[in-house]
Amino acid sequence: MITHEGVRLLEEIKMNKTRHVVLAALATSLALPATAEEQSPVIVTATRTAQTVDESLATVTVISRKEIESSQAVNLTDILKTQAGINVTTQGGIGKSQSVFIRGTESSHMLVLIDGIRASSATTGEFAWETLLAEQVERIEIVYGPRASLYGSDAIGGVISITTRESKKTSISVNYGSYNTQQTNITTGGGENWKYYLSAGLLTTDGFPTRELDTEDYGHKRGHLTATVKKQLNSDTGIEARINHSQGSNEHETSTGNSEFKKQVISTVLKNTISETWNQKFLIGHTIDQYTTFSPTTPSTITTKRKSASWQHDFFINDHTTTIGVDYWEDHATKNNSGVIDQVIDNSAIYLQQQWNMQNNDIVFNARSDKHSEFGNKVTGSIAWGHTIGKNRLILSYATAFKAPSINDLFWPYSTSVYFGTTYITQGNTNIKPESSKSTEISWKTKPTKNLTWNTSIYQTEIEDLIDWEGTLTAPSEYTYMPTNINSASILGFETTISYKINDWKLDTNITFLDAKNNETGNQLDRRARQSVTTTITRYLGNKYFSIEALSESERNDRDGAIKLDSYMLINLLYSHNVNNSLKWNFRLDNIADTDYTLASSPSGDYRTPGRNAHLGINYIF
Repeated sequence: MITHEGVRLLEEIKMNKTRHVVLAALATSLALPATAEEQSPVIVTATRTAQTVDESLATVTVISRKEIESSQAVNLTDILKTQAGINVTTQGGIGKSQSVFIRGTESSHMLVLIDGIRASSATTGEFAWETLLAEQVERIEIVYGPRASLYGSDAIGGVISITTRESKKTSISVNYGSYNTQQTNITTGGGENWKYYLSAGLLTTDGFPTRELDTEDYGHKRGHLTATVKKQLNSDTGIEARINHSQGSNEHETSTGNSEFKKQVISTVLKNTISETWNQKFLIGHTIDQYTTFSPTTPSTITTKRKSASWQHDFFINDHTTTIGVDYWEDHATKNNSGVIDQVIDNSAIYLQQQWNMQNNDIVFNARSDKHSEFGNKVTGSIAWGHTIGKNRLILSYATAFKAPSINDLFWPYSTSVYFGTTYITQGNTNIKPESSKSTEISWKTKPTKNLTWNTSIYQTEIEDLIDWEGTLTAPSEYTYMPTNINSASILGFETTISYKINDWKLDTNITFLDAKNNETGNQLDRRARQSVTTTITRYLGNKYFSIEALSESERNDRDGAIKLDSYMLINLLYSHNVNNSLKWNFRLDNIADTDYTLASSPSGDYRTPGRNAHLGINYIF
């Protein structure tokens, strides 16, 4: 249940007079009664079965290819940071390390799926967002809140499911922007019996200095290829195969050394209708995650190969749906030079889901049992109830979740270094436990007019056994650093999203209040803002559109609360013009006020962010 802390946060929301709330109120006041109605998008991620966003008992967001193109974003994170409950940090320019935090949880507490396949690194435990560009993506489904009872490890804060590009037309797009950023992408698709989609692209940029004290630009280059083939074998059976491949290189300061990466996700899915009341789906995947650093002191190549399989059965009986499935994955991680890793871990699981639909009431119950090769069994569950009254829907939910230790946490090789007579030992810890959580959420969804959607959520998450690398004095003048379950965190949040249309105008506003604290220190968790607001106002004028984005975040902690990062506000302008059915050009101007702001810091200095910057793009369809 929501505790007295929830009441305190609601009072803070009512009394807060910061510019973040003022911005949201101003944007909302521009909305007028709407006209045309759009159909609710269909999602799969929330229950692993098809349902509309309006039907879902989860808080969900769907971002279509049309919306991705309208955003003119280069990085996928440029789209994610405009969503409610999501904080994004970058450590330099395009191609440099990026982190995404959902609902105040750690960046490793979010499950990322690419074409249904787990895509986070088995060594770091996080997804490398810098390896995926917006051009590679067809659709994004964001499911907020725990989903471990369906997907297992990682899904403490939520799930982001990404479908790779599916273009039915042959086209070429060329973009040029600040920092000598150049991007080219080619797409094509077609076929009748066998349908195919191909997309390939190349991006290069001179970049800018990574940290405040740097004077040299650090560039990035990368290429990508996505391919999909589909065939309906008969009226009951269909098959599709996908590959998403990215690789590139990054320039870094001399002391760090340059780096290279390769990311590849391959998936094959077979869908079969056995009867009117019984469907099955079989999914297999293979991923490669490789990172090479040319550090002058610790050069190495770390490679993870993951094999995965899932077999799911859905039974439709009257007004309820039963889902039973099994999941399996195996990770093989290797590291050469500067300490060697050659380890295999695996996880097998069985899950059950029951969905009941009873007039104005809906119930979803989930239970899952995971067996991990290192720490044994972990059982998670969730239950959600939804009640509909007219155009309003009230939803209550409770869920447990966990995050398995990464291969680095478990098996990081023993190494020593000596500074000023003191020995420092670093090593993994095979005795650590998985992180675990409990979450409660109350949501209200309403659609009072045809084109007004308003969703509000209050949630509370308690996380225990957080893994952190801790140094311990193990002998005179000797410290040993290893991962340990030492921390816990409490997260209380409030989110509201408003989407409104009137004639040629469209408004989207997302407001988040977040109290995410380390229970040991009482500090707000690093790089997570207590208040954030994003507002987008778009005007469609026939074959043109104009849009203004406003993003604002309050003061944030960093470096374990040792420093404060100032609040900031960014305003971006977008324009697009369809000259004819074949030719389109667009222009985006970011940070028009040239605001100086910081998203992340390190002992070596604050990481730089882009100042005022622009890019121009042209797309031609053959």
